[in-house]
Amino acid sequence: MSTTRATRKIVTVLMPAMIVITSCPAVAGVKRLVSIPQPLWGAWAPNADACSNATDESIVVLSAKSYRSSRTSCNIIDLSETPGTNGPVYSARSRCTKQGQTQPTISNLIVRTEDSNRISIGSDFTTLKMHQKCSANEPITERTR
Repeated sequence: MSTTRATRKIVTVLMPAMIVITSCPAVAGVKRLVSIPQPLWGAWAPNADACSNATDESIVVLSAKSYRSSRTSCNIIDLSETPGTNGPVYSARSRCTKQGQTQPTISNLIVRTEDSNRISIGSDFTTLKMHQKCSANEPITERTR
């Protein structure tokens, strides 16, 4: 076999493999966290009107190792952070108790940062809903203490 023919054979076999390897996206670095980052702590609501209504059911309150809404209270078991387009995406596996329920259930929470005052929250990526951070001056702060 001539050198040229051997070279062509190597190129023919290796080139497709090299293209596949170099075109694969980088694997995202998942970090395990012990708590929700402090900038996310506080009350989050779909709009400013909900922030001013302490009884609004759509408000979600995030703290270091838990989150709650008007009907559910959850303690985080596992928390991870993955890089996203607009910032980190947080995924929490939690033990939750609904109002009137005695046995906790396991639940998931996805928090995707949109910007410094907006996040999307949901149990999975298909249920994410945009929320804005309620101001510390809003009446809701009494409920978060």
